[in-house]
Amino acid sequence: MVPRYKYKLFNLGNYTSLTTAENRAQEIEIVFEDKNTSISTGSEVGKYLTHPAFVAFDTNGIWVAKFKPNYSLNLIRSIPNVTPTSASNLYNRFLNSYNFDRDKDSHMIKNTEWGAMAYLSHSKYGINGPVGLNNSSVTGRGANGAYNTNFYEPQTTTGNVYGIYDTTTSNDAYEETASYTGLNSSGFTTITIANYDSKYFNIYPANNTNVSYNTRILGDATGELGPFGSGAKSSWYNSKTYMIPTNYWYLRGGGGSIFSSSYTMGDSQKLLYRIVLAN
Repeated sequence: MVPRYKYKLFNLGNYTSLTTAENRAQEIEIVFEDKNTSISTGSEVGKYLTHPAFVAFDTNGIWVAKFKPNYSLNLIRSIPNVTPTSASNLYNRFLNSYNFDRDKDSHMIKNTEWGAMAYLSHSKYGINGPVGLNNSSVTGRGANGAYNTNFYEPQTTTGNVYGIYDTTTSNDAYEETASYTGLNSSGFTTITIANYDSKYFNIYPANNTNVSYNTRILGDATGELGPFGSGAKSSWYNSKTYMIPTNYWYLRGGGGSIFSSSYTMGDSQKLLYRIVLAN
């Protein structure tokens, strides 16, 4: 579970162009709270902001799937030591997530929810450093071998077996998020997407470019990670940090860091996803 928290703003991400990347990785200061606590609305560096991932669902926390999904025997499972499976397009991956458990408000992870997971990982409650790579095609694997080979698991968000696995890969095995500037080839239409509450999506300006860092949503672990240098490299562990241009969807985690971001049209049959429970 990623429990509800507020975090101290460390960078507002108001970058309008590429400059020279600097290593500004730092411990993110987090204070846990519950939904009965008044929402913190900080908008300046040094002030606290209740993370938007929890505000959207008015919840005390979100359950992020420990592993990428595997579809077998007519069931979607989140388990180690299996090959993760996908669906024909983003719309069908969204449906798989949405229909997984309606009693628990299941849905495809959003960019802000990915950010909530990433920021917690970089606090004193997480690994507080780079999350190790899963360098295989099987869930729960990493540089130190098979799942649960020892207590210390550098490829998890906490550095032990209780964390979330596979958020960082060394290849292009990005995960899609329900976050977009336009529907493109995702399989969604303006009619079908209107059937779902807006809380299941992060919507970014339609006229974005891949270096529109100042259109970040505070907490989504994109524009706050600057300054950004040539090749759109983030200063946090040299991860690729592209914003999404017009008519695309966000991808996360496939560029060598939990903080990586890129974009997709939504029609790939290879991209993976992650399920979140909000109730």
